[in-house]
Amino acid sequence: MKVSYQLATISYCHDLTDPDAVSLPIAVLAIGKGVGAEAFWIAAVVGLDAKRLGIDPLSTALLADVPHMIRRHVDAAVKTLPPGATPGAVLRAFREALKTSIHVSAIDQPEELEAPNARSLAVALIDPSLAALESAVHQTTVGSTRAEWTPTVSPEHLMEPAPEQLFWQLPSPERGSGLHA
Repeated sequence: MKVSYQLATISYCHDLTDPDAVSLPIAVLAIGKGVGAEAFWIAAVVGLDAKRLGIDPLSTALLADVPHMIRRHVDAAVKTLPPGATPGAVLRAFREALKTSIHVSAIDQPEELEAPNARSLAVALIDPSLAALESAVHQTTVGSTRAEWTPTVSPEHLMEPAPEQLFWQLPSPERGSGLHA
């Protein structure tokens, strides 16, 4: 089975009033759509564990629910899109919904990958998502003078639950969604 997917980097700015504040990439969202006869949608989130970023308690509490908040916004965005929408359309609708301290800072170009089944496909999305998160964190923190905003992306920094639990199938047209393959 083949899927066309796009990645979006989600960032957090701890102080929207500070013109010098650094937005830290905290998660990557992958949205995929089955290619050809495979009419399914899949989403995945990987990110940093807020408890291990060394940030203030209020920010830590706000970021603790990021995976579930992302899922709620993505599911809502999917329901508003017309038939024939692309993964990029889902990400753009998602970006429009997040314009606060948690926001979409980048949307990558479309890519494709292939896997023998849906479970393998979901797991296969982890590698490009983690690579995108690591790259985004590196680009953000190079030259940063704020030690609290220079985390290292590694397995122990991933959000709980484990990444494979952050995959879900988006609503299909048969279940009443406004999104069609």
